[in-house]
Amino acid sequence: LLSNLEDIVDLIATAQMQRESFALYIAQTDCAYLKAILQLFPLAEAKDDYHALATLAVCVKSILLLNDPSIIELIASDGHVFESVCCALEYDPDLRGKANHRWFIRERARFRTVVLMEDEELIATIHRSFRVTYLRDTLLRPTMDEHSLSTLASLLTFTHADVVKGVMCAPLASVAGSKSLQERGDSFNSDAFSESESNDSYLVQVLRMLGREVKAIRKIERENLHLLRNRKDSQTSLSNNTADMTENGH
Repeated sequence: LLSNLEDIVDLIATAQMQRESFALYIAQTDCAYLKAILQLFPLAEAKDDYHALATLAVCVKSILLLNDPSIIELIASDGHVFESVCCALEYDPDLRGKANHRWFIRERARFRTVVLMEDEELIATIHRSFRVTYLRDTLLRPTMDEHSLSTLASLLTFTHADVVKGVMCAPLASVAGSKSLQERGDSFNSDAFSESESNDSYLVQVLRMLGREVKAIRKIERENLHLLRNRKDSQTSLSNNTADMTENGH
């Protein structure tokens, strides 16, 4: 209940003396205690209870700064929990004014791909990477030092490594399709080539697309240059004809 927020703050402040035990308590049963605190946010915001909202932000921030990998991993992996954490930290009393995390996440932070990406595990890893980065660089960094963000930094390093590995390796579905193509013994043709091209890693697919774009741009540039030369030749020819007509008139 909102009326118990002060007791929750006192409990968290006291528990800082036994950080490891408190972190284990928070992390158990998929961070049920943290989720229960986050469920108080909509009620406090509906009542415009800014004292309660600021207190909630302090509670959530204190839990984040326990630097427990299990807690951070759950927040980064669960989109709903992550957004709830962002909502609570909009009212962080250490900030000069109210933040707009929800607006940024919902309106500006849109996931877009250059090529079709069907690897759900890789997409989830990319989302997790964004959330960890946002936690570290936007939600916590303005008021924290590097030591307080050590777990986030380590998790981000491993997540980036997973993303790089994911974009450099062929998707599992494509690998299966490639084996099927070999088993059929298809001769080399355009259809088979298109299918084998789709078996490439996402990085190779992007590079192929970039190569096609560069060729298309160069083709347009050559065509424009050819048109420009033709126009210049036409203007030169017209000028010469005008000059000849002038001389003949004299």
